[in-house]
Amino acid sequence: MMIQDAEAEPPMVRRARAYIAGHHADPISLHDIACAMHVSTFYFCKMFRKATGLTFTDYLGRMRVEKAKSLLLNPHLRVSEIAYTVGFQSLTHFNRIFRKTTGEAPTAFRANGTSHAKETTLKLSAWRCAPKALSEGTMRLAA
Repeated sequence: MMIQDAEAEPPMVRRARAYIAGHHADPISLHDIACAMHVSTFYFCKMFRKATGLTFTDYLGRMRVEKAKSLLLNPHLRVSEIAYTVGFQSLTHFNRIFRKTTGEAPTAFRANGTSHAKETTLKLSAWRCAPKALSEGTMRLAA
């Protein structure tokens, strides 16, 4: 994402991004947010894209996918539950946007994320348990 400095970002875009962050799970339409900012949809789209480098729809989709990525690490939640929790109205649309944004399906991300999380945990626990001499720079982890 190409986001400019917060000071250079128009206050309208800053307020819109804050609103999206707080209400990503709610149905948010372009028309509604433009009305809330007291501008036309055309002007809002132009200013939002200029400030963020993304269209409103792409930004909202990415925001929802980022929230979904953290929820996917919980194996007790179904993918469909996660999709609706983060604000997608359809599982098909969620899968399409998730794959477009991350390059993999939500189920593949969950499988890879879980294995990456376990691998990281093992490496960290090995580092914490290593003798002091090894942890000072000469530590070698078994692969």
